[in-house]
Amino acid sequence: MVKGNYFTFITTVLITILLSTNYTFAQNNQKITISGCVADKQDNKPVAFATVSISFIENNKEELYGQVTDQNGCFKIAVPLKSKYTIDANFVGKKFDKMTVSPQAGDKSIKLGTIYLRSCLNLIEKQSYIRH
Repeated sequence: MVKGNYFTFITTVLITILLSTNYTFAQNNQKITISGCVADKQDNKPVAFATVSISFIENNKEELYGQVTDQNGCFKIAVPLKSKYTIDANFVGKKFDKMTVSPQAGDKSIKLGTIYLRSCLNLIEKQSYIRH
C-alpha cells in the first residue's frame, strides 16, 4: 500500500512539473503584431519597399526583426511579446527618427499609424578636377 501511494505521489509531481514547464514555455512564446504604414513627409505619398525594423533587448542582447513595406507602404511584423520595442524605418535618401513603443496589458497588436520619413541627403557640391 505504501508503494502505491509513493508511485502516485511521484507520478503527480512529475505531471505537475511537466505541465507547468509547458505552460511557462507557452507564455514565453506569446507574440504581438506591430503594424503601420510608411509615407514621405514632404508629399505624404506611401513609400513602397522601405525597410522597417523592430528591436528589443533581452539578456543584454539585441534581437532584431524586420520587413520591407508592400507597394502601399504598409507592414505587419509578428514579434515575441516584450515590454518595450524600438521602431526604425528607412529608405534610400530618407530616414525616420527611432521611436519606442510599449504594449498595454492584454494587447495582441500595436497599430503605429503612419510613420513619416524625411530626406537625409547630403548634397555634394560640384567639384572640378584637373589631371596633370
